[in-house]
Amino acid sequence: MKHLKCKVEVLSRDDINDIHVASLEILAHIGATFRSKKALKIFDDHGATVDYRKLNVKIPSDMVEKLVRKAPKKYWLYGRNPDYRVEIGGKNQFLAQAGDFNYVVDMDTGERRFGLLRDYENFIRIGDALKNIAIPYGMVRYPYDVPENLQHVELLMAQYKNTPAPLPAFCETLDTTRDCLELAVLAAGGEEELKKRPCLAGVISADSPLQFDAKLTESAIECATFGIPTTSGPMDITGATAPLTLAGTMVQTNATILAGICLVQIVKPGTGFVYSDVPAVMDMRTGIASVGGPEQALLCVASAQMAQHYNLPSSVWGGIPDSKIPDVQAGYESALTLLPPLLAGANQVVGGGLEYYLSACYEMVVIHDEIFGMAKRIVEGIDVNLEAMALPLIKKIAPKAAIGAGTHYLTEKHTLDNIKKELYIPSISDKTRRGSWEKAGAKDLRQVAKERVQEILAKHEPEQPPTDILKEMERKAEEMKRRIQKRK
Repeated sequence: MKHLKCKVEVLSRDDINDIHVASLEILAHIGATFRSKKALKIFDDHGATVDYRKLNVKIPSDMVEKLVRKAPKKYWLYGRNPDYRVEIGGKNQFLAQAGDFNYVVDMDTGERRFGLLRDYENFIRIGDALKNIAIPYGMVRYPYDVPENLQHVELLMAQYKNTPAPLPAFCETLDTTRDCLELAVLAAGGEEELKKRPCLAGVISADSPLQFDAKLTESAIECATFGIPTTSGPMDITGATAPLTLAGTMVQTNATILAGICLVQIVKPGTGFVYSDVPAVMDMRTGIASVGGPEQALLCVASAQMAQHYNLPSSVWGGIPDSKIPDVQAGYESALTLLPPLLAGANQVVGGGLEYYLSACYEMVVIHDEIFGMAKRIVEGIDVNLEAMALPLIKKIAPKAAIGAGTHYLTEKHTLDNIKKELYIPSISDKTRRGSWEKAGAKDLRQVAKERVQEILAKHEPEQPPTDILKEMERKAEEMKRRIQKRK
């Protein structure tokens, strides 16, 4: 992978330090609310100031800084194929499909409808086929045709069958987390193998401001106890659940993420942790949260910078528009909120949706893959070296202009050697002359993206899982579903 050459920053070193110090002050003097008694005791035993009646945890600044340093700079997530692994952190940058949409924009009717299990499977297969999506998730978190208490089992099994990539972990409750870990143990080939080669990651999320739910927190504790990497996921809304100023939002968000890191690192020092931010901004005209504006890009860049300050992997939800359909608005909102965090060095950017994290969209997955590919090419910048500067070639070709002997470089070996590594080759963008475009049907991008989706679903065959492990997981999944039904 090429070194990140182009760079965008919205925070100076002093700004980063100010946000860090302000976050420490919040955690030390105001604290965070943890509704889990288990979490309260963990903090209490480690020396934090815990008010069990108010569910409040105050974490001394030196403790925060020591615990944050225990989290690794990067780690690996593994798929069911031993050769399939994704570096989380470092210089690796990739597009990921979001996993929490309730609705789907139907590709045939254009109408919004509830997502179904077949949609979940389709989105996985599409992501598996696209070149920039390293972790293809099914996007539809709550399929309408699957009983709610069985969804985590059905979705994890669908992931295992349709891609060799890492598995999702559905950590809404301790029970669902344990179910996912039980299946992941089979997928990994045993408990010790899962600990050595984790194939899924947990989540420690918080409600704004600084409110950690008991079920989600105890799920994160379970994952951390097992050594499973964890990602944060605060959803602070600037102007609603966070201060209206972007700086104020960043202080609150950063404090929330630091509190989550502290808990995970107390439970198991060295556990992988992703500095992940899911920002939004309240549109004061409508009272509706927005993710397609310039402030979204600024917050995502700031989050990437804060993650780098702590030497942590980063993930930002930039690139998802407010538009309801794959139109021009969806295009420019996606591009303007996806490119800046990549230029800031964010490791993971989430895409594939519409309408403020509400609607998954088949065409937008393909379009976002294209935008990401173009953005990555911009991030890579221009290589300047003797071979790239091509001085001998210019000396050879340029003088021919004077005698009319031809002045192009098309047939030169240097050109052929550099086509693929120097130029971005688009997948769906039209670069032909107008006559050729008209002859091909004068299609707009949404139609082209739709046809690409149809082609993938008709022809793409994901790598199949090992038959023996699949049968064992299917047996366990059926046993698990019967057990879950008895929990009622």
